[in-house]
Amino acid sequence: GGGMSDDEDRRSLSEDEDGEIEDGGAVDAIGGEEGGADGASVDGELERDRLEMLARLDAKASMEELMMQRAEELDYHASDMYNDDDDSYGGAPVEVDEYEPVEYQVATREPSSLAQIYGDGASAGVELKPELARGLKLHGVHELVTWTCTDGVGMPPRWAFVRNKPLVSCVLLVCAPGVDHARASTAAELTPNVKKRLGTGVPTWFDNPTATEVNILKALLFSVPAGGDGEPRRGGVARSRANDGDKKGATAGAAGDAKGPYGSTDARDLLRRIGDGPFPPEHYLLSAADMAEMDYPIPTLVPTRDTAGDDDDTAGDDDAAGDDAAGVGRKRRRDDAGHEGSTSRALALPEGYVVTQPAGGGVARHPPLTMCAMDCEMCYVGMGADERLELTRCSVVGPDGSVIYDKLVKPAEPITNYNTAHSGITEEQMRGVTTTLEDVQRELLELVACETIVVGHSLENDLKRLRLIHARCVDTVALYPHQRGPPYRTKLAHLTERYLARKIQEGSHDSVADARATLELAMLKFVFGPGFGQRPAAGASLFETLAANGTACHAIGPQITMRECASSGVARSKTTASDEATAVTAAEWIAELHSKKKKTSQSDGDGDGKGFLVFAHLRGYHRHLDESNKRWAEHTGQARAAEEYASIRAAAENGRSDAARDATPKGDGENGEPDGGIAIEAGDGYCDVEEGIAADAALMDLDERVRQLWDAMPENGMLILCTGAGDTARARTAQERKWKRSRGLGPWGPWTDEAEEE
Repeated sequence: GGGMSDDEDRRSLSEDEDGEIEDGGAVDAIGGEEGGADGASVDGELERDRLEMLARLDAKASMEELMMQRAEELDYHASDMYNDDDDSYGGAPVEVDEYEPVEYQVATREPSSLAQIYGDGASAGVELKPELARGLKLHGVHELVTWTCTDGVGMPPRWAFVRNKPLVSCVLLVCAPGVDHARASTAAELTPNVKKRLGTGVPTWFDNPTATEVNILKALLFSVPAGGDGEPRRGGVARSRANDGDKKGATAGAAGDAKGPYGSTDARDLLRRIGDGPFPPEHYLLSAADMAEMDYPIPTLVPTRDTAGDDDDTAGDDDAAGDDAAGVGRKRRRDDAGHEGSTSRALALPEGYVVTQPAGGGVARHPPLTMCAMDCEMCYVGMGADERLELTRCSVVGPDGSVIYDKLVKPAEPITNYNTAHSGITEEQMRGVTTTLEDVQRELLELVACETIVVGHSLENDLKRLRLIHARCVDTVALYPHQRGPPYRTKLAHLTERYLARKIQEGSHDSVADARATLELAMLKFVFGPGFGQRPAAGASLFETLAANGTACHAIGPQITMRECASSGVARSKTTASDEATAVTAAEWIAELHSKKKKTSQSDGDGDGKGFLVFAHLRGYHRHLDESNKRWAEHTGQARAAEEYASIRAAAENGRSDAARDATPKGDGENGEPDGGIAIEAGDGYCDVEEGIAADAALMDLDERVRQLWDAMPENGMLILCTGAGDTARARTAQERKWKRSRGLGPWGPWTDEAEEE
């Protein structure tokens, strides 16, 4: 479009310097006369075409003649300037005396600083748009971060507007799980700093209401879409096909291996390959916090009376300092006479439990067994509210998968339900069995030393039935977590079929087969590394995306956060033990990084240094919710309810008001005192009012940390506070109890509509 017609082309070529049309007028006249005759015969049309062609040839000859006359004046041939086959302009350059050459100068301009572009008084800002944030999911928060910290990555978020984005000096992303939108709205007076500095937030949605902190953090930090569809896509992080849990990908990576996609999965072969793994087996041990979270049997702290610290106050202070350094709590109290004494806490085993011992230091053998896998089968004893599972079989396999212990166990009470479908135990098998739980404990203490790594699937259930406490545990539930997080767990049969290419637990269970499968699953992790069997994250890492686009990322938080979420893409990370330490470190880093940014800007002369991101995980409020939920679960839990079931029911029937007094735990001494001689105060139990006060205090502490971080922010710094989800710990416990009550388990009674509403 926009080109000239043939007639227009002829006019332009035949136009003289005065702008008058010469021979081209005849062409137009001829074309106009012939073209205007309507209804002409065929011969007339042919005659018209012939005359038009002659006119074109005459016009071309006239043009060539005219151009040759001009060319003679300039002393070069017109044929060089005009070619029938080529309309290009050729020949020697024209040299005319009256034309002087023009010199063109290209002036280079120094890059303007941001102050010159936006003005000295300009500042950055962000405006949230609640009307456009409806349905905003947690993973969508990355849109604001990536849009602010990078150039050309992603699209601007619909729910937020960043004013003068290039002026943003840095971004501080704070994740503080546990505060849902309703809590933030009703407790606004407890968070004046958040209200004053950050205003009213917008609600975000999270798909998993029973998620742990790690699940929430991963949803936030592994959220950058890997594709161009605008939504997070699974598999966004590129990983080695050999370490992928996908059977097809792994098969492609090991094509032609007749023993399976990962080589031989026999325990004897895997044992020889453990040394090739990226980490030793000790790397996969559960931490003390992990064991507490998964409800493993662990020693408890009990109060003991300190009788040596009252005479010498100085010595008492020194002892207290030493206790704090060693992690032993100590509290002051006044006795009945008004004298201030002190109490300390010591580790104690639950009743009936035994703990593994050092090799050669007790009954444990020397040298110790390096590794073993354990699985137990249980049957039901008791009736009604007292129905519970008890140990009926214990199997242990060694590092090579061979059976080193396998015995049936006779419970202390008669078996009421053999649970054959899940235990594989029948009445015929149990006839004549005389081995007791105490016999198994004694034999296991000889076989398993405290240095031995014990592998299991949901191992806490086996250790509870064995009444055995062991510190060095590897649990395949933690090695292969469910994609929805706790309380969901992937079945051992599914893991075995997927990664070991065989089926177990068909028809009934076999503890030896289960223990061997658990051992081989753990060894696959040891050989191929932590990434083996992990489901791809919902999206690419936010840290890796920003780092790839030139934004330095820094992360601060608890150890589990650094290990699970900040292992790559982070220029610097630091593990902290408290929210206060996290806030102090973040403030120091921001001041240091901003100072470096200003120096870089001044040296470059453009007034624009490179921005940076600091991520901080504040877990104090979520930790309070978790601990409060544990106290509530213990207060209303299955074990306590089973113990007090009869008395509470009798109290309700008789109208007595002393049910709470009967439910209060008492010791062996007088007036409910334990053996240590210290009275348990009424406030030591669970109380809704006290828990509410503690929750308010934890929320106020979070508000103070936000103020501390805000005060440390430089000019034009952006602070984003994201809480992720609400009280997921309570939701997790409620979900577990719903499952039990719907199946008639536990002393709470059947699941009702009222319980569902609650």
